[in-house]
Amino acid sequence: MTHATTGQRTLTSAALISRALLALLICAAFALYLYGQLSKVREAYDRDSAQQAVAQLAETIQSEIAQAMQAQSSVELNDAGVSLNAAIPLALSTEIIRPENAEDLQERYNFVVQDMVNQVSQGEAVVPEAVRRGDSTEIFWATPTPEGVLLVRYGEDWITRLADSVRGTTGGIRLVQTLTGNTREGITLFSIGSPDPEAPLASRRVHSVWHISYQGAADRPGPDAITLLMPWGGMMILVAIAVLVTLAVLIRQLRLPIAEAPTLRPVRATPVATQASPKSHHELPYADETVGHQVDLPDVEEPPEEPEAAPPPERQVSVQDCPVPQHIFRAYDIRGLVDTELTNDTLVLLGRAIGSEVRARGGERINLAWDGRLSSQRLANHLQEGLLNSGCSVNRLGMLPTGALYWATEELDTRHGVMITGSHNPIEYNGLKIVMDGLPMAEDELLSLWYRIQREEFSTGYAGARNDDIYSDYIERIEDDIQINRDLTIVLDAGNGVAGPMAVDLFRELGADVIELFCDVDGHFPNHHPDPGEEENLEYLRKSVLSNGADLGLAFDGDGDRVAVMDNEGNVIWPDRLLMLLIEDILPRKPGSDVIFDVKSSRHLAPLINRLGGRPIMWKTGHSLMKRKLKELKASVGGEFSGHFYIGERWYGFDCGLYAGARIVEILSSRNASAAEVFSALPEDVSTAEITINTTEDRKFSLITQLAEDSELRSGAVVHETDGLRIEYPDGWGLIRASNTTPRLTLRFAGDRPETIERIQGTMKQALTRYAPDIQIPF
Repeated sequence: MTHATTGQRTLTSAALISRALLALLICAAFALYLYGQLSKVREAYDRDSAQQAVAQLAETIQSEIAQAMQAQSSVELNDAGVSLNAAIPLALSTEIIRPENAEDLQERYNFVVQDMVNQVSQGEAVVPEAVRRGDSTEIFWATPTPEGVLLVRYGEDWITRLADSVRGTTGGIRLVQTLTGNTREGITLFSIGSPDPEAPLASRRVHSVWHISYQGAADRPGPDAITLLMPWGGMMILVAIAVLVTLAVLIRQLRLPIAEAPTLRPVRATPVATQASPKSHHELPYADETVGHQVDLPDVEEPPEEPEAAPPPERQVSVQDCPVPQHIFRAYDIRGLVDTELTNDTLVLLGRAIGSEVRARGGERINLAWDGRLSSQRLANHLQEGLLNSGCSVNRLGMLPTGALYWATEELDTRHGVMITGSHNPIEYNGLKIVMDGLPMAEDELLSLWYRIQREEFSTGYAGARNDDIYSDYIERIEDDIQINRDLTIVLDAGNGVAGPMAVDLFRELGADVIELFCDVDGHFPNHHPDPGEEENLEYLRKSVLSNGADLGLAFDGDGDRVAVMDNEGNVIWPDRLLMLLIEDILPRKPGSDVIFDVKSSRHLAPLINRLGGRPIMWKTGHSLMKRKLKELKASVGGEFSGHFYIGERWYGFDCGLYAGARIVEILSSRNASAAEVFSALPEDVSTAEITINTTEDRKFSLITQLAEDSELRSGAVVHETDGLRIEYPDGWGLIRASNTTPRLTLRFAGDRPETIERIQGTMKQALTRYAPDIQIPF
């Protein structure tokens, strides 16, 4: 056999083998695609099954409710209005409500019951509603009768009957009363079964405020083989046949003998008289135009064609390439070290990003203010440079408390604003709080500014700046809203933060006798750090209140959006109890409204809100998240354990320590008792300060996930997962959550006595040790 024959056989074999491998790769790719499609079929089946199951569950619960209501509506009353308990199964109590005994329903039960009876009296239909009373849940329903409104109260037995009616269904079933439709919030009537966390969650409305949710079990049945394979079975068979046929043909070709090609012989080229043109790469080296027959030659592999010039790829910028560090974009604000993370150039870029965002939202102007830190005005000037470069004009408000900046976004000619402030953080820090369209930027919205800088997505245009002085206007707005009814002596401690001068002017205008403590602005903070959340920073305030016989002490943080209160006996009144005072004042004027508090707050808040006719809403910690929730629900008031208060009644809902302090002073001035006596009447637990545990950014979240699935930790407790884990027992509670601003876990504990706290801490410590034995736990 010649060399050409061997080479041809080798080439042909290689080509056939490569084609076979290509066919197999195509089949493998199709198999992977098919697997993904089959997974989608399974997911769709699970979703459909969950929807069908929850629909059946809802019908069952509706049927149970209908039977109970039918029994209630069909009761015949005699002239004496005899006891109806025997006639209505599982009722805890029944009573006929007439006008003469309808006035005390809110006091005896709560506003929900009062409102229900009022609606029935006016001819409106109502649905059963759950009410938390102490540690138990009760169901109320009312119906009209000739004698008055029949009010029936059901207890745990009836709730158990509802649960029993659906208990045969595998998976997890939860019946919740919620106003938002989110079945993870609200009052849980029952929760039974063992759901698979990976299974689809389906929910269905039972009536206007009751929702039932269903999540399949881990061993839930899948679709039958025919259902699973029908869409793709035929195609699989066709592909298998095609593969087998292809392989058979290839094998047959590899086994065929290859014909020997003639031996190549060199041919002398005949000279041509014409001018020779340059040979192209397609010309053969031994071409002879005088040869009368075609010579067989092996294929000549042509060099590849030059590719067309591709457009330049989009600019890919890594985290390291971006001139602004990503980690300064926190959950609620932007914060970093001055001159290392927050440089002048960084502020220009942030200004360009913020201004471009304003322009993208259809705006043309933004409000700008700053606090009293040494670097704040300089950073504001460079931020303004970037804002103007983006074509966004600036209302330059000057050095003000953060609340005044928020007010400007409500009352001036733009709803956008940015505040340069380091708040209560150490002196070497500074940052930005940003408002867009009247709402604080948070989380992903804030991070989108970093991506805008990374991609250099900046607008341009003509813009200008103007100076707006709103100092006196803001004081006047608060003064017009507040009425102090008696003479009070108040000590004000601003910790040399920006709130000092305005606080002094405001409370003097309100008629109080003001004693100033560190109310001049000094960015060195020479006396104590401007963080009233730490009790050590309130020692000067305590001494001044006691030595001057003052009625009250108020302390503000560095930018004036938080307030702390000390009574006339030198006791710190922690913010969750201040919220109780605000609730007692506001809810009688706003019955049925929502009240928001964060997961760090007292367990006594929810019962108090229920008793006063409001609807308690526990929500995530963080001023941006709380303000967004308050506006979403149109809540009357809200507060955080950190000292932020959000008042929606008579106010805008944003947090301002000066306004919140003024409202508290107004309430106390209307009482004849001292501040200590007023606050002593409010419920209080033994509690810890906030505890922190150092960890890493990734690990803090994974630990919360592991703890959430720990059955020993959850045993015997009600667990709220709104923000981390809040584990509530009848006598106390413990909280663990991932900090949104630092690589830490934050914890807090409260109970009716110290032994309760020690027990709950012990349970938490055991759980943490199971998943992180190396972690340093400070209790």
